Amino acid sequence: LFGYRPVKGFDYDPIGRQYEGVVFYPLREISAIFGTITVPLVYSTARQLDISWVGSILAACLYCFDNLNIIESRLILMDSQIMFYLVLSLYCTLKLWKTRPNTLRRYMWIVVTGFVCGCSISVKWTALATPALIAIVSFFGLHFLDEPLSLAECLGAGGVGIALYVFLFFVHFLIHTHDGPGAPFFTDDFKKTLIGHPEFDPTVTKPSF
Repeated sequence: LFGYRPVKGFDYDPIGRQYEGVVFYPLREISAIFGTITVPLVYSTARQLDISWVGSILAACLYCFDNLNIIESRLILMDSQIMFYLVLSLYCTLKLWKTRPNTLRRYMWIVVTGFVCGCSISVKWTALATPALIAIVSFFGLHFLDEPLSLAECLGAGGVGIALYVFLFFVHFLIHTHDGPGAPFFTDDFKKTLIGHPEFDPTVTKPSF
């Protein structure tokens, strides 16, 4: 989408290595886009919490000019994507908590919230804290939410998130056919299915998902 073309044989692992002609800026563009669109999302999330527009702008500005956010949005990292999905998870959850039971709007936000939480966890497991907090508050919300979620609705949102997470790994293993630096972390049976690995055996079928 952004014109990035990986260079065969180029080792990306050493930190601080010169790119030497490798077109890397499309990867930086992704981080920058996620870091940028999170700012108005922080504002919208604050407004969902019934914070005044002045306070919401302050919250967005604090995030916008946060040094860590600026760095993570400038480099080729996944942290700006995590932050986007985490803030979006909170926004969607707040919208969900304000919907009335047994309505199409309610079911829509259940699916969307579960999907976005699944996206955040799929980027990195360090994002698990926010979906876990959402799940706990939703489950025990009977005491303080105007329209508390039922156990079935909580499980439905969780099921959507888990289904997305599992699906993405299914796709990952489906296209993961060649040897690479991560191969040592896999089992011997899986290594035998990797093209280019010393233990590759073309007669071995790929392990089932």
